[in-house]
Amino acid sequence: MILSYLHLIFGCPVYNMQSRSIILKFIERKMEERIAETKGGVENLEDDDLLGWVLKHSNLSTEQILDLILSLLFAGHETSSVSIALAIYFLQACPGAIQQLKVSN
Repeated sequence: MILSYLHLIFGCPVYNMQSRSIILKFIERKMEERIAETKGGVENLEDDDLLGWVLKHSNLSTEQILDLILSLLFAGHETSSVSIALAIYFLQACPGAIQQLKVSN
């Protein structure tokens, strides 16, 4: 969505590709920082977000994680459906959450 606005403002698809590249590099740097912190034994509870969760509980490749984060940030109308589908997919790794859902329903 943001990238689409850049295209409208600047009128050139090159800005879209450059912006996407900058965003992906930023996310990748954050991933590398998180991985290094985890390997160093440092775990910050404030970093308990989607990126941290995916790094801890999935076996997705770097490219898949980058696409996932970018899609959830900028997907627009599909964000809700993708978020629900991913929540259901990743729920299998959280038996405690499944138990809470069973108890609440």
